[in-house]
Amino acid sequence: MKTKISSAKNILSVVLSLILIISSFPITALALVSDDGLFEYSVTPEDAAAMITGYKGEATEVEIPEIIETNGNKYEVQSVNMNIFDSVNITKIKIPKTVKIMEDIFHLNRNHTSLKEIDVDPDNENYSSVGGILFDKEGKTLYCYPNALEGALPFYQIPSSVETVFTCAFYGAGKLTGITGGNSVTSIEISAFAECKSIVAVSLSSKLETIGSNAFNGCTSLKAVVIPQSVSNIGLAAFRNCSSLSAFAVNSLNENYAAENGVLFSISETGTKTQLIAYPAAKTDKSYKIPDSILVAASYSFFGAVNLESVEMGSVLLDVRSYAFSDCKNLKSVTLGATVSNIGECAFLNCESLKNIKIGRNVNSIGNHALGYYYLPDTDEYKLYADFTITTPANTAAYQYAYNNNIPIITEGECAHTYSYVFDIISPTCTQGGYTEYACTYCGEHFRRTEVEPLGHSESDWIVDKEATYSSKGKRHKVCDRCGEITTIEIIPMKKISIKKCKITLSSKSLTENGKAKKPSVKVTYKGKKLKKGRDFKVSYSDNIEAGVATVKVKGIGEHYKSSKELTFKIKPGKVKGFKVSKKSATSVTLKWNKKKNISGYKIYMLSSKTNKYALVKTVRGAKKTKITISKTPSGATLKNGKTYKFKICAYKIVDSSTTVNGAKTSLSYKK
Repeated sequence: MKTKISSAKNILSVVLSLILIISSFPITALALVSDDGLFEYSVTPEDAAAMITGYKGEATEVEIPEIIETNGNKYEVQSVNMNIFDSVNITKIKIPKTVKIMEDIFHLNRNHTSLKEIDVDPDNENYSSVGGILFDKEGKTLYCYPNALEGALPFYQIPSSVETVFTCAFYGAGKLTGITGGNSVTSIEISAFAECKSIVAVSLSSKLETIGSNAFNGCTSLKAVVIPQSVSNIGLAAFRNCSSLSAFAVNSLNENYAAENGVLFSISETGTKTQLIAYPAAKTDKSYKIPDSILVAASYSFFGAVNLESVEMGSVLLDVRSYAFSDCKNLKSVTLGATVSNIGECAFLNCESLKNIKIGRNVNSIGNHALGYYYLPDTDEYKLYADFTITTPANTAAYQYAYNNNIPIITEGECAHTYSYVFDIISPTCTQGGYTEYACTYCGEHFRRTEVEPLGHSESDWIVDKEATYSSKGKRHKVCDRCGEITTIEIIPMKKISIKKCKITLSSKSLTENGKAKKPSVKVTYKGKKLKKGRDFKVSYSDNIEAGVATVKVKGIGEHYKSSKELTFKIKPGKVKGFKVSKKSATSVTLKWNKKKNISGYKIYMLSSKTNKYALVKTVRGAKKTKITISKTPSGATLKNGKTYKFKICAYKIVDSSTTVNGAKTSLSYKK
């Protein structure tokens, strides 16, 4: 029973701990549904603010609430994501004063063809509406012109306060035939006027700087465009699918763009046209030669040019970019320049009249579906035209493209050979290189190219055939682990006896210095056998002139002996000269001698009458002192008249703290 209670307490403790841990993390957002069931939203509890993230209703007229409530909890609606209405074709939307942020506003036009009005509470501090059209509060950004705006006139005059026409702002506004005003507009953003199929004319602001990608895409009634001086950036495919557009014009003072014969170009700092931006789709000319200064035909640049039957690339053109000639239905002839190196993805898609194209070796890159394809949007499929062919030499990017896409090839010119087919492989050996023999993919010609250097031998460790002894040489070899060939043979020298194992004796271990080098003879024997100097060993001497300890180094040489060994011998100082009595008194005697070099001092000995042996009575440290007075015998007795006293003197040399070498002694007899 106690065990069960203890277990229950432990479980409760764990649960409480988990609750405390979870509650310690901050809550950033909670997914909720409003009490009326219309809206999904998330909240930030600390701000008591809600962001509407979903719409569950079916009404086409929608009013965003100021306050949203769930289970008695109220939150102020400050943010709305406009993509929440994509499943309902709304006609009217009302924005309360509390909303500060509207995300994905472009969905309002892009996905709601029946939107008639946007109504913003006048007290909203971030947004405003005028005549059902959505602006920011200051009127500088036009966010949304409902594409089914009630009471809309054929022409719309953009207010003078507007500086930015927002993404998809006029998207699909089918009733509009013209746009005027907007004298302060500096930016027309992505797809701002896309699919405005009735617009015939647009007056662009003299302050306009940017025209975004696809800005006028699908404006099929637009006939002409005049680019102001101020424009510095035109986005990709800005005028794609403008099937009635017959000409571009550019202000002559514009430093970034120019028009020639109605065709739009970008220009360099020097004023040279370098990129063809857009060829008017309704231009009536049947043939066109791209100017020789052009390097790039931009993406979608000739898109839908229905009257164009032939085109000739300029002399320096490098790049035909994606979809450049897409949907040119009557294009029959394309002459690529000698410099073109790239044909981009879908560059000639849906060109149903183009039956053949001639491509040289200079083209090294061709994108997917670039040539010979048409597109079926209902099934999202790309299909090949059955009668399309490519003329090209073998072994080119065009040849490979045709081969990969099952397009018939008309081969022209000599084969440049692509050796991608491996005919044979010869592996390398230790002494010979290997190679791979290739065959041309196109003509079958063989080509041999050395690929791998000889591997070289991989030698084994030494294999001993005969061990060396002290009396005979040995032999060893190495073999290659790869091929088994003997690679190295080596004679092993005879074993040598260490000189340290030999008996070494010196002819003398103690000599007396005389100013000449002392070299006692050396005798070396091994197991009774006498070694010969110069053949079996050599001798060197060091510190062997002055008094002290000299060194003899005996080193083994020749075939039989090795190593070295050192021995020492002593060199005694020579006799002290001039030893005599220099002064005497009733109780003492003064002894004197000549100074000796390269010694540590002198020792004075006196014959003891008791022991009849010489005893040390004085030690003189240093070589310079050459006189000393003696007043006592070794036994301590005072010197007496009429008695004979005998003295000896020797020099000594201190080698180290434990070694002192005494020299030969000089005698002196004195009767007092």
